[in-house]
Amino acid sequence: MEGTYRRAILKGVGGPWEIEETPFPELGPGQALVKIVSASICNQTDLNTVRGIHPPHDHQFNGMIPPDMRVYTHKQDDPMKDCYPEHMYDLTPYPSTMGHEAAGIIVAFGPEVPHPFEQPTPQDNMKIGDRVGIFHCIGGLGEYVVAQRKYLVPVPESLTDEEAGMFEPMSVTYISVRKSMKIGDVVCILGGGALGLSAVQWCRAGGARTIILSEPVAFKRELAKKLGADYVIDPSTQNVVREVEKITNGVGCDVVYECAGIADTIRKLPYLTRCFGTMIQIGAGGQSVLVDWDLIHFKMLRCEGMHFGSGDPIDCFTRTLQCMASGLFDVKPLITHHYKLDQVEEAFAEIEKGNVIKAVFTFD
Repeated sequence: MEGTYRRAILKGVGGPWEIEETPFPELGPGQALVKIVSASICNQTDLNTVRGIHPPHDHQFNGMIPPDMRVYTHKQDDPMKDCYPEHMYDLTPYPSTMGHEAAGIIVAFGPEVPHPFEQPTPQDNMKIGDRVGIFHCIGGLGEYVVAQRKYLVPVPESLTDEEAGMFEPMSVTYISVRKSMKIGDVVCILGGGALGLSAVQWCRAGGARTIILSEPVAFKRELAKKLGADYVIDPSTQNVVREVEKITNGVGCDVVYECAGIADTIRKLPYLTRCFGTMIQIGAGGQSVLVDWDLIHFKMLRCEGMHFGSGDPIDCFTRTLQCMASGLFDVKPLITHHYKLDQVEEAFAEIEKGNVIKAVFTFD
Protein backbone atom coordinates (compact mmCIF):
# COMPACT_ATOMS: atom_id res chain seq x y z
CA MET A 1 0.00 0.00 0.00
CA GLU A 2 1.12 3.56 -0.67
CA GLY A 3 0.80 6.55 1.61
CA THR A 4 1.01 6.83 5.40
CA TYR A 5 -0.98 5.97 8.50
CA ARG A 6 -1.06 7.46 12.02
CA ARG A 7 0.17 5.85 15.20
CA ALA A 8 0.88 7.02 18.78
CA ILE A 9 4.54 7.24 19.79
CA LEU A 10 5.72 7.78 23.38
CA LYS A 11 8.91 9.81 23.09
CA GLY A 12 10.27 9.31 26.62
CA VAL A 13 9.50 8.86 30.32
CA GLY A 14 6.43 10.98 31.08
CA GLY A 15 6.04 11.91 27.41
CA PRO A 16 5.64 13.77 25.22
CA TRP A 17 3.34 11.88 22.89
CA GLU A 18 3.48 12.25 19.14
CA ILE A 19 0.92 11.16 16.55
CA GLU A 20 3.33 10.06 13.85
CA GLU A 21 2.65 9.71 10.13
CA THR A 22 4.28 6.40 9.17
CA PRO A 23 4.77 5.06 5.63
CA PHE A 24 3.14 1.71 4.91
CA PRO A 25 5.92 -0.92 5.00
CA GLU A 26 6.61 -3.67 2.53
CA LEU A 27 5.35 -6.88 4.08
CA GLY A 28 7.74 -9.77 4.57
CA PRO A 29 7.03 -13.51 4.49
CA GLY A 30 4.54 -14.58 7.16
CA GLN A 31 3.37 -11.03 7.83
CA ALA A 32 -0.06 -9.40 7.53
CA LEU A 33 -1.20 -5.80 7.49
CA VAL A 34 -4.14 -5.30 9.86
CA LYS A 35 -6.38 -2.24 9.98
CA ILE A 36 -7.07 -1.59 13.67
CA VAL A 37 -10.71 -1.20 14.64
CA SER A 38 -10.36 -1.27 18.42
CA ALA A 39 -7.52 -1.12 20.94
CA SER A 40 -7.37 -0.88 24.72
CA ILE A 41 -4.86 0.42 27.25
CA CYS A 42 -3.34 -1.72 29.97
CA ASN A 43 -3.70 0.33 33.16
CA GLN A 44 -0.60 -1.33 34.60
CA THR A 45 2.02 -2.02 31.95
CA ASP A 46 1.20 0.87 29.61
CA LEU A 47 0.85 3.40 32.43
CA ASN A 48 4.08 2.15 34.00
CA THR A 49 5.80 2.52 30.63
CA VAL A 50 4.82 6.18 30.72
CA ARG A 51 6.16 6.36 34.28
CA GLY A 52 9.43 4.70 33.25
CA ILE A 53 8.91 1.56 35.36
CA HIS A 54 7.76 -1.14 32.93
CA PRO A 55 9.53 -1.97 29.66
CA PRO A 56 7.61 -0.76 26.58
CA HIS A 57 6.03 -3.79 24.93
CA ASP A 58 7.90 -3.31 21.68
CA HIS A 59 11.05 -3.82 23.77
CA GLN A 60 9.60 -6.39 26.21
CA PHE A 61 8.84 -8.63 23.22
CA ASN A 62 12.53 -8.24 22.36
CA GLY A 63 13.67 -9.43 25.81
CA MET A 64 13.68 -6.30 28.00
CA ILE A 65 12.66 -6.87 31.66
CA PRO A 66 11.93 -4.46 34.57
CA PRO A 67 15.52 -4.46 35.99
CA ASP A 68 16.67 -3.18 32.59
CA MET A 69 14.30 -0.22 33.00
CA ARG A 70 15.73 0.50 36.45
CA VAL A 71 19.21 0.61 34.97
CA TYR A 72 17.99 2.82 32.11
CA THR A 73 16.35 5.32 34.49
CA HIS A 74 19.42 5.26 36.82
CA LYS A 75 17.34 4.27 39.84
CA GLN A 76 19.77 4.70 42.75
CA ASP A 77 17.74 3.25 45.65
CA ASP A 78 17.10 -0.17 44.11
CA PRO A 79 17.93 -2.75 46.83
CA MET A 80 18.35 -5.46 44.19
CA LYS A 81 20.84 -3.73 41.92
CA ASP A 82 23.79 -5.84 43.13
CA CYS A 83 21.96 -8.94 41.88
CA TYR A 84 21.67 -7.81 38.27
CA PRO A 85 23.85 -9.47 35.64
CA GLU A 86 26.58 -7.32 34.17
CA HIS A 87 25.15 -7.46 30.67
CA MET A 88 21.75 -5.76 30.60
CA TYR A 89 19.44 -4.85 27.72
CA ASP A 90 21.42 -2.50 25.51
CA LEU A 91 18.75 -0.82 23.36
CA THR A 92 17.12 2.52 24.22
CA PRO A 93 13.44 1.87 25.12
CA TYR A 94 12.15 5.22 23.85
CA PRO A 95 10.65 6.32 21.50
CA SER A 96 8.15 3.49 21.91
CA THR A 97 5.42 2.36 19.51
CA MET A 98 2.56 1.94 21.96
CA GLY A 99 -0.43 -0.39 22.03
CA HIS A 100 -0.43 -4.18 22.48
CA GLU A 101 -4.14 -4.96 23.00
CA ALA A 102 -5.96 -4.71 19.68
CA ALA A 103 -8.27 -6.24 17.09
CA GLY A 104 -8.70 -5.40 13.45
CA ILE A 105 -9.34 -6.46 9.87
CA ILE A 106 -6.77 -8.10 7.59
CA VAL A 107 -6.09 -5.89 4.56
CA ALA A 108 -2.96 -7.49 3.04
CA PHE A 109 -0.56 -10.42 3.34
CA GLY A 110 3.14 -10.71 2.72
CA PRO A 111 4.46 -13.32 0.30
CA GLU A 112 3.69 -16.95 1.09
CA VAL A 113 6.90 -18.86 1.69
CA PRO A 114 6.47 -22.36 3.18
CA HIS A 115 8.51 -23.01 6.31
CA PRO A 116 10.36 -26.34 6.09
CA PHE A 117 9.80 -27.26 9.76
CA GLU A 118 6.33 -25.88 10.63
CA GLN A 119 3.03 -27.70 10.29
CA PRO A 120 0.03 -26.06 8.59
CA THR A 121 -2.13 -23.99 10.95
CA PRO A 122 -5.65 -22.49 10.86
CA GLN A 123 -3.98 -19.11 10.24
CA ASP A 124 -2.98 -20.37 6.80
CA ASN A 125 -6.66 -20.25 5.79
CA MET A 126 -7.24 -16.66 6.84
CA LYS A 127 -8.19 -14.23 4.10
CA ILE A 128 -8.33 -10.51 3.48
CA GLY A 129 -11.35 -9.02 5.25
CA ASP A 130 -11.25 -11.41 8.23
CA ARG A 131 -11.71 -9.89 11.70
CA VAL A 132 -8.84 -10.90 13.98
CA GLY A 133 -7.31 -10.37 17.39
CA ILE A 134 -3.56 -9.84 17.42
CA PHE A 135 -1.08 -11.53 19.76
CA HIS A 136 2.33 -9.85 20.20
CA CYS A 137 0.80 -6.69 18.78
CA ILE A 138 3.15 -3.72 18.43
CA GLY A 139 1.53 -0.38 17.61
CA GLY A 140 -2.10 -1.10 18.49
CA LEU A 141 -2.55 2.60 19.26
CA GLY A 142 -2.42 3.27 15.55
CA GLU A 143 -4.51 2.93 12.42
CA TYR A 144 -2.63 -0.13 11.12
CA VAL A 145 -0.12 -2.67 12.41
CA VAL A 146 2.15 -5.20 10.80
CA ALA A 147 1.48 -8.54 12.52
CA GLN A 148 2.79 -12.05 12.28
CA ARG A 149 0.17 -14.14 10.52
CA LYS A 150 0.70 -17.04 12.95
CA TYR A 151 -0.31 -14.74 15.83
CA LEU A 152 -3.73 -13.77 14.43
CA VAL A 153 -6.86 -15.16 16.10
CA PRO A 154 -10.29 -15.19 14.40
CA VAL A 155 -12.95 -13.07 16.10
CA PRO A 156 -16.44 -14.63 16.44
CA GLU A 157 -19.16 -12.75 14.54
CA SER A 158 -21.26 -12.10 17.67
CA LEU A 159 -18.57 -9.94 19.30
CA THR A 160 -18.46 -6.21 18.65
CA ASP A 161 -15.19 -4.58 17.62
CA GLU A 162 -14.61 -3.02 21.03
CA GLU A 163 -15.29 -6.32 22.79
CA ALA A 164 -12.84 -8.08 20.46
CA GLY A 165 -10.17 -5.48 21.27
CA MET A 166 -10.31 -6.61 24.91
CA PHE A 167 -9.45 -10.25 24.28
CA GLU A 168 -5.77 -10.04 25.28
CA PRO A 169 -6.18 -8.86 28.91
CA MET A 170 -9.14 -11.19 29.39
CA SER A 171 -6.93 -14.07 28.23
CA VAL A 172 -4.35 -13.19 30.88
CA THR A 173 -6.72 -14.03 33.72
CA TYR A 174 -8.40 -16.86 31.82
CA ILE A 175 -5.23 -18.93 31.61
CA SER A 176 -4.15 -18.07 35.15
CA VAL A 177 -7.45 -19.28 36.64
CA ARG A 178 -7.60 -22.28 34.33
CA LYS A 179 -4.15 -23.44 35.44
CA SER A 180 -4.61 -22.96 39.18
CA MET A 181 -8.19 -23.16 40.45
CA LYS A 182 -10.31 -26.24 41.22
CA ILE A 183 -14.05 -26.53 41.71
CA GLY A 184 -14.90 -25.65 45.31
CA ASP A 185 -11.83 -23.50 45.96
CA VAL A 186 -11.87 -20.37 48.10
CA VAL A 187 -10.13 -17.62 46.16
CA CYS A 188 -8.99 -14.09 46.89
CA ILE A 189 -8.40 -11.48 44.19
CA LEU A 190 -6.31 -8.41 44.97
CA GLY A 191 -7.22 -5.50 42.73
CA GLY A 192 -10.53 -4.69 41.06
CA GLY A 193 -9.38 -3.30 37.73
CA ALA A 194 -9.95 -5.05 34.42
CA LEU A 195 -7.75 -8.00 35.41
CA GLY A 196 -9.29 -8.47 38.85
CA LEU A 197 -12.86 -8.13 37.61
CA SER A 198 -12.23 -10.56 34.79
CA ALA A 199 -10.70 -12.98 37.32
CA VAL A 200 -13.94 -12.75 39.32
CA GLN A 201 -15.90 -13.91 36.27
CA TRP A 202 -13.50 -16.75 35.40
CA CYS A 203 -13.47 -17.98 39.00
CA ARG A 204 -17.26 -17.91 39.17
CA ALA A 205 -17.54 -19.76 35.84
CA GLY A 206 -14.92 -22.26 37.01
CA GLY A 207 -16.84 -23.25 40.14
CA ALA A 208 -15.15 -21.34 42.97
CA ARG A 209 -16.96 -21.83 46.28
CA THR A 210 -16.09 -18.40 47.67
CA ILE A 211 -14.70 -15.33 45.87
CA ILE A 212 -13.17 -12.49 47.89
CA LEU A 213 -12.03 -9.27 46.20
CA SER A 214 -9.99 -6.41 47.65
CA GLU A 215 -10.23 -3.02 45.92
CA PRO A 216 -10.06 0.58 47.28
CA VAL A 217 -12.39 2.19 44.68
CA ALA A 218 -16.06 1.90 45.64
CA PHE A 219 -17.63 1.60 42.19
CA LYS A 220 -15.23 -1.21 41.29
CA ARG A 221 -16.18 -3.10 44.46
CA GLU A 222 -19.86 -2.75 43.56
CA LEU A 223 -19.23 -4.04 40.06
CA ALA A 224 -17.29 -6.98 41.51
CA LYS A 225 -20.36 -8.01 43.51
CA LYS A 226 -22.54 -7.83 40.41
CA LEU A 227 -20.06 -10.00 38.52
CA GLY A 228 -19.94 -12.70 41.18
CA ALA A 229 -17.77 -11.74 44.17
CA ASP A 230 -19.13 -13.03 47.48
CA TYR A 231 -17.17 -10.61 49.65
CA VAL A 232 -15.52 -7.26 48.88
CA ILE A 233 -12.92 -5.56 51.05
CA ASP A 234 -11.83 -1.93 51.05
CA PRO A 235 -8.06 -2.05 51.74
CA SER A 236 -7.99 1.69 52.42
CA THR A 237 -10.14 1.23 55.54
CA GLN A 238 -9.88 -2.50 56.32
CA ASN A 239 -7.00 -4.86 57.03
CA VAL A 240 -7.17 -7.32 54.12
CA VAL A 241 -5.33 -10.10 55.96
CA ARG A 242 -7.59 -9.82 59.01
CA GLU A 243 -10.76 -9.74 56.90
CA VAL A 244 -9.76 -12.82 54.92
CA GLU A 245 -8.88 -14.54 58.19
CA LYS A 246 -12.44 -13.93 59.43
CA ILE A 247 -14.07 -15.08 56.19
CA THR A 248 -12.02 -18.31 56.02
CA ASN A 249 -12.07 -19.04 59.77
CA GLY A 250 -8.32 -18.60 59.94
CA VAL A 251 -7.55 -21.14 57.20
CA GLY A 252 -6.69 -18.78 54.34
CA CYS A 253 -7.47 -19.10 50.63
CA ASP A 254 -6.75 -21.98 48.28
CA VAL A 255 -5.65 -19.57 45.55
CA VAL A 256 -4.78 -15.86 45.69
CA TYR A 257 -4.52 -13.78 42.52
CA GLU A 258 -2.57 -10.53 42.69
CA CYS A 259 -4.02 -8.33 39.93
CA ALA A 260 -2.88 -4.85 40.99
CA GLY A 261 0.88 -5.00 40.50
CA ILE A 262 1.38 -2.93 43.66
CA ALA A 263 4.06 -3.70 46.25
CA ASP A 264 1.66 -3.44 49.18
CA THR A 265 -0.66 -6.11 47.73
CA ILE A 266 2.14 -8.38 46.49
CA ARG A 267 3.73 -8.65 49.94
CA LYS A 268 0.42 -9.81 51.43
CA LEU A 269 0.20 -12.87 49.19
CA PRO A 270 1.77 -15.49 51.53
CA TYR A 271 -0.31 -14.24 54.48
CA LEU A 272 -3.58 -14.71 52.58
CA THR A 273 -2.81 -18.16 51.19
CA ARG A 274 -3.50 -21.37 53.11
CA CYS A 275 -0.83 -24.03 53.64
CA PHE A 276 -0.13 -25.88 50.38
CA GLY A 277 -2.08 -23.16 48.55
CA THR A 278 -1.20 -21.27 45.38
CA MET A 279 -0.23 -17.65 44.81
CA ILE A 280 -0.49 -16.24 41.27
CA GLN A 281 1.16 -12.95 40.35
CA ILE A 282 -0.82 -11.46 37.44
CA GLY A 283 -0.33 -7.74 38.04
CA ALA A 284 2.79 -6.29 36.41
CA GLY A 285 4.32 -3.74 38.75
CA GLY A 286 7.93 -3.59 37.60
CA GLN A 287 9.42 -2.62 40.97
CA SER A 288 11.38 -4.57 43.61
CA VAL A 289 9.15 -5.91 46.40
CA LEU A 290 10.11 -7.12 49.89
CA VAL A 291 8.35 -10.48 50.48
CA ASP A 292 8.41 -12.81 53.51
CA TRP A 293 10.04 -15.71 51.65
CA ASP A 294 10.37 -17.86 54.78
CA LEU A 295 6.58 -17.88 55.06
CA ILE A 296 6.34 -19.21 51.51
CA HIS A 297 8.81 -21.92 52.51
CA PHE A 298 7.15 -22.95 55.78
CA LYS A 299 3.60 -22.92 54.37
CA MET A 300 4.85 -24.89 51.35
CA LEU A 301 3.15 -22.52 48.95
CA ARG A 302 3.10 -22.81 45.19
CA CYS A 303 4.17 -19.52 43.64
CA GLU A 304 3.59 -18.73 39.95
CA GLY A 305 3.56 -15.91 37.49
CA MET A 306 0.93 -15.52 34.79
CA HIS A 307 1.62 -17.59 31.69
CA PHE A 308 -0.10 -18.26 28.38
CA GLY A 309 -1.14 -21.88 28.20
CA SER A 310 2.13 -23.82 28.33
CA GLY A 311 3.45 -22.21 25.17
CA ASP A 312 0.14 -22.25 23.25
CA PRO A 313 -1.15 -18.67 23.42
CA ILE A 314 -3.30 -19.01 20.31
CA ASP A 315 -5.34 -21.76 21.99
CA CYS A 316 -5.69 -19.56 25.07
CA PHE A 317 -6.88 -16.56 23.02
CA THR A 318 -9.24 -18.67 20.92
CA ARG A 319 -10.91 -20.16 23.98
CA THR A 320 -11.21 -16.73 25.60
CA LEU A 321 -12.92 -15.28 22.53
CA GLN A 322 -15.26 -18.28 22.36
CA CYS A 323 -16.26 -17.79 26.01
CA MET A 324 -16.83 -14.08 25.39
CA ALA A 325 -18.96 -14.86 22.32
CA SER A 326 -21.03 -17.46 24.18
CA GLY A 327 -22.02 -15.03 26.92
CA LEU A 328 -20.20 -16.98 29.62
CA PHE A 329 -17.94 -13.98 30.11
CA ASP A 330 -19.23 -10.39 29.80
CA VAL A 331 -16.61 -7.82 28.92
CA LYS A 332 -18.99 -4.87 28.40
CA PRO A 333 -19.17 -3.74 32.06
CA LEU A 334 -15.38 -3.37 32.12
CA ILE A 335 -15.32 -0.77 29.32
CA THR A 336 -15.76 2.57 31.07
CA HIS A 337 -14.10 5.08 28.71
CA HIS A 338 -13.89 5.61 24.95
CA TYR A 339 -11.27 7.63 23.08
CA LYS A 340 -9.94 8.54 19.64
CA LEU A 341 -6.24 8.46 18.76
CA ASP A 342 -5.78 12.21 19.23
CA GLN A 343 -6.94 11.85 22.85
CA VAL A 344 -4.14 9.52 23.96
CA GLU A 345 -2.69 11.96 26.54
CA GLU A 346 -6.17 12.62 27.95
CA ALA A 347 -6.75 8.88 28.30
CA PHE A 348 -3.56 8.26 30.28
CA ALA A 349 -4.25 11.27 32.52
CA GLU A 350 -7.65 9.79 33.41
CA ILE A 351 -6.16 6.34 34.06
CA GLU A 352 -3.62 7.96 36.40
CA LYS A 353 -6.53 9.25 38.51
CA GLY A 354 -7.85 5.70 39.06
CA ASN A 355 -11.23 6.38 37.45
CA VAL A 356 -10.85 3.97 34.53
CA ILE A 357 -11.43 0.22 34.44
CA LYS A 358 -10.74 -0.11 30.72
CA ALA A 359 -10.21 2.60 28.11
CA VAL A 360 -10.96 1.60 24.53
CA PHE A 361 -9.77 3.41 21.40
CA THR A 362 -11.83 3.16 18.22
CA PHE A 363 -10.70 4.06 14.72
CA ASP A 364 -12.78 5.36 11.82
